[in-house]
Amino acid sequence: MKSTEFTVAGVRLLTLFRRGSPTILFLHGLAGHRGEWKQVYELLDDSIGVIAPDLRGHGDSWSGIDLEVDRSAYVSDAVLLIERLVGRSVLVVGQSMGGLVASVLAAQRSDLVRHLVLIEAGVRPMTEIDFKALEAWFDRWPARFADEDEAATFFGYGKRSTPAWVDGLARTPHGLLRRFDPETMLRAMRALASTSRAAEWSEISAPITLIRAADSVITDDEVEEMVAMRPNTHVIEIEDCGHDVHLDQPKQVADLLTDIVERTS
Repeated sequence: MKSTEFTVAGVRLLTLFRRGSPTILFLHGLAGHRGEWKQVYELLDDSIGVIAPDLRGHGDSWSGIDLEVDRSAYVSDAVLLIERLVGRSVLVVGQSMGGLVASVLAAQRSDLVRHLVLIEAGVRPMTEIDFKALEAWFDRWPARFADEDEAATFFGYGKRSTPAWVDGLARTPHGLLRRFDPETMLRAMRALASTSRAAEWSEISAPITLIRAADSVITDDEVEEMVAMRPNTHVIEIEDCGHDVHLDQPKQVADLLTDIVERTS
């Protein structure tokens, strides 16, 4: 796996890349980073290609607060990565916010998406209550963590997702710092999720796999709505995990991706 960098209108995009066929594009969630997919892609066969970027405004792709974070910017970044690194259609996997980007990508560029896999991502808009809760979550983040133990305490000792969240922090002489700007994250989510994505969803032609946690943020009613609009949607529910399904159950996610690759190759 090698690290590759692109610059788009002054915005740095850092991505992990492994050449292979077919190739999977992994899109992480809000405030996440490319490294959180490691447990999944390391379980895949080495012949499978991997593109795992830090999305704009995140991780090593964070280049300041004056940043375009609308739907078109995120989709354009994904298109650039696919066209520059692979040049043909890929399997696209998106978790939470990454799933929102993946859905719009699949609707707008069907030629680049051979199969869409969404993890804990739906089509209904976030409410003002949702945005207030998200803002409150960011407000609870300290300016810095003294060390990894303090960070692990914040994210939750013993939770399977905690190591990935801690790994996403920047190590400095002054402690561990977040690698994103909360206000930029809120702008990104308002751009991506303040309106329904049903219109884009109905235009997707690629086969779809929707992976949700047993205790999902996506309601049963929303899932029924999504399947009614796109009958080719295969819904899979995974037990014993939270919203970060890929961190709580990486082997199950990797096995599902392997099965998709084998069925569609």
